[in-house]
Amino acid sequence: MRDDKGYIIWPLDNATKLPITTKATVLNNKNAIFSMSDYSFLDPRKKWYGILISNDGSHFAGVDGKEDEPVILQVEVEEGEQFVNYVRFNLASYKAFLIAPVIVIIITIVLSAIIYVIWKRKYDKKQDEDHKKLVNQQWQIQALERKIDISKQNKMIQMQIEAEQNAIVPYKDDPTMPHESKTVNIEDLGTMKFLRYIPELSSNA
Repeated sequence: MRDDKGYIIWPLDNATKLPITTKATVLNNKNAIFSMSDYSFLDPRKKWYGILISNDGSHFAGVDGKEDEPVILQVEVEEGEQFVNYVRFNLASYKAFLIAPVIVIIITIVLSAIIYVIWKRKYDKKQDEDHKKLVNQQWQIQALERKIDISKQNKMIQMQIEAEQNAIVPYKDDPTMPHESKTVNIEDLGTMKFLRYIPELSSNA
């Protein structure tokens, strides 16, 4: 019989009942071999199997010669359509075993992403605050430098004004001169300009 997916339902309903008694070929005091053609009872998906040995057919011993303590057999299915369902369920259990690690990995990735996003926002905010702080400091430094430059310029202008005031030469009144007394300034080139007196023009006046 097959299931809804087409796999043979195993073991069969009329499978051989356990336990099974069979004769073995003794190789030495530690090894013996036996073979079986009937495997209708085999269901390694759900059961494990063990063997006991007996010399008289009445007392059966297993591990360390103890009675009713069978030696567990390692069953390995190599071929047979009837055991395909074994492989299928074995893979299913293997996938089920992977579910927990996969879920843990997914949760770890999600949490890591959330933590990264939170950290990135805080980092960007801090970078923005640091940038604004740096710009403000640079603006204050530039403002201070401008004040210093303006102060230097004002000082130079004041020094220039004082120098010009000190360079003023008073021109005293001379009764022989037909004009009012004036003051003559020394120009930047270091030359003096004087009013020229022409007697002819004075006499004509």
